[in-house]
Formats: sequence, structure tokens, C-alpha cells
Amino acid sequence: MKNLKSLLFSGIVTLGVFSMIGYTSCKKDACKDVVCKNGGTCADGSCKCPTGYEGASCETKMTAKFVGTFNATDQCPIGNRTGNQLKYGVTSFADNLDPLKVSFVGIANTPSSNILTATVDDQNKNQLNILDQVIAGKTYSGTVTYVASGQLNLVFQIKEDGDAVEACTSVLIK
Repeated sequence: MKNLKSLLFSGIVTLGVFSMIGYTSCKKDACKDVVCKNGGTCADGSCKCPTGYEGASCETKMTAKFVGTFNATDQCPIGNRTGNQLKYGVTSFADNLDPLKVSFVGIANTPSSNILTATVDDQNKNQLNILDQVIAGKTYSGTVTYVASGQLNLVFQIKEDGDAVEACTSVLIK
């Protein structure tokens, strides 16, 4: 009888130990039900997005908030438009090959043949940089900042022969 109790006790202890090992070794897969788009990968239940994409599921191009047709109003303290508020249209579109680039048509009320390319800033995904681009003998540069849904702020400078001929701040509204 004593042996039977010892044997039964040993069996219960062994079963308990194996149950605890089995329970603690089972880890739930936090990424089991997570779907990451555009090449994103799941880590610890959250999507890690590839360059150029954002959102909980990497579903949105970073540049999407900069794309559209806008009404621009410029304030230009330097240049031939001093004191004037020039109003005109600007259109922007995403680059099909590079998810970090956006092209703008019409900045500074220029002809549709003037296309300026901007790239997402390395430090601030809500800002685009227009690095020096020469069009028709003039050098354009500036930044485009996402302010809110449907609103961008544009700061640009136009140089001729190295001298600033215009420096403007513009509000773009969809």
C-alpha cells in the first residue's frame, strides 16, 4: 500500500512537471493574424514597413498625402511679386518607380512643362525636399510640408545666375 501511494505520488508529480514544461514552452504567435502589405514584415504583432510606406499594415505610400490638385496662394517678399498674393493651381503626382518621390507641376505659376521633383526628407516623413533643379535657366529649390489633410505649406526659392530672384511661402489647399 505504501509503495502504491509512493508510485501514485511520483506519477502525479511527473505529470505535473511535464504539464508545466508543455504549457510554458507554448508561445502564441503574435503575428498569426497580422497581414502586412507592400512587402512589410511582422515583428511582435506589428508591421515593420519597407521604405516609402506607412500605416498599421504598411498600406499607404508616404507620398500619398502630398498628391493631388491644389490651389496655391503665394507670399513673396523677395522678387517681382513683392506685396502681391499670387493665386494659381498646382498638381502633384507620385513617382511610379520610387515611393519616396513626388513631382509637382505649376509651382510659382510656371508652365506645365516645368516639373519639379521632391523627395521625402530622411528625418521628417511629413516633409519633401526640392533640391536644386534647373529649368529654363532658373534654379528652383524648396520644401513642401504636410500640415493637415488637404493642406501643404510650400517654401521655395528661385535663383538666376546664382542670385535669388524670388523667395516665396505658399499655402496649397486641395
